[in-house]
Amino acid sequence: MAHLLTPGEAHAQGDLFLRKFLSQLPGHEKLASFDGWIVSKELPFVGGRLDIVLQSANASAIIVVENKIGTDDHADQLNDYRSWLNEPRRRSFKTRLLLYLTPAGDLAKNARRKIYEPISYSEYISRWLRSCLDEVNPARVKEAIKTYLLTISNLNTNTLMKDDLDGRILNLIKTPADQTAALRIARVCESLKEKILQKVWDKGEDYLRKKLTDEKLTYWSLDRAKGSTLQSRYWIALTVKGLDEEIPQAQFSFFQFNTTTLFRWELAVKFDGWRGKHEKITALPEAQKLAAVMDGTFSMPKKHGWDGYCLYTADSKGIERFLEDEIEKLADVSDFFEAGWKKFQGLEPHLKRLNNVILRQIR
Repeated sequence: MAHLLTPGEAHAQGDLFLRKFLSQLPGHEKLASFDGWIVSKELPFVGGRLDIVLQSANASAIIVVENKIGTDDHADQLNDYRSWLNEPRRRSFKTRLLLYLTPAGDLAKNARRKIYEPISYSEYISRWLRSCLDEVNPARVKEAIKTYLLTISNLNTNTLMKDDLDGRILNLIKTPADQTAALRIARVCESLKEKILQKVWDKGEDYLRKKLTDEKLTYWSLDRAKGSTLQSRYWIALTVKGLDEEIPQAQFSFFQFNTTTLFRWELAVKFDGWRGKHEKITALPEAQKLAAVMDGTFSMPKKHGWDGYCLYTADSKGIERFLEDEIEKLADVSDFFEAGWKKFQGLEPHLKRLNNVILRQIR
């Protein structure tokens, strides 16, 4: 969704999706203009990350979208988002809207109704996408939108089935003995998820070593977070040797594998700019080519400064050469990881749902 809303992404439709989205918002007539909006994804703040933030060019409107599928809102989550919108620096925005997006437009369980606006995939997002179809070109983008609509249809069906299944499971675990057994099952589910994830991860590392490491590259893997595998952020990174001996290796990487955010495989180039060298590579032909090959999963720089995913580099020529030399291999690696995660994700939601239902009843 954020990919479609961002005008500069690889869909090459400019601000078509963004304009259509804004024109269907509740109270859209209050928006002064649909031109020049800034779209941010996973914007960090004190309380966590904001899924999508839309900000008008004339600073008259700011919109936060919380995308919630398969899980309930956490305690105070939407309240924290509303507090962020109401901070002094954003009070000048006449319109400050918090959208709560769920498959069926559900109300949040842990927030007052008046602080947010519920919208649904089944109605709002489907209507938005259908309104774009007649104007979308080329055909591959139109087909992608149709696939998205089909996914939304399946999402709503699965949600209804999930609710029914949850109820049946709850009816099965009413006695203390049942609950003791259920707790053991929940622990087994968690252990099984970790074993599956670790297997995919280990195979991925082996594959990456065989595909991309050679005399030009330095390889490392990094587990930044503590805790179990499922709670960790893993990076697999390759760095061109000899870029700058004085810069620590961990300051830049050519791609990373992020297991904390929707188990997403991301291709990125980053440099934190502690020397003040903030040369963006967004406009490099090689970066644009790579973005197209990766079907839009390439993380592009944001206009709000460093957030851990910005594409900054102190050596644009070296990265140009790297992208040009390795582009086919990189695309191949991405396909491999995507296939691996799809296999894992096919089982993971069922394990997670069973785990959550059991623990909810026990508590």
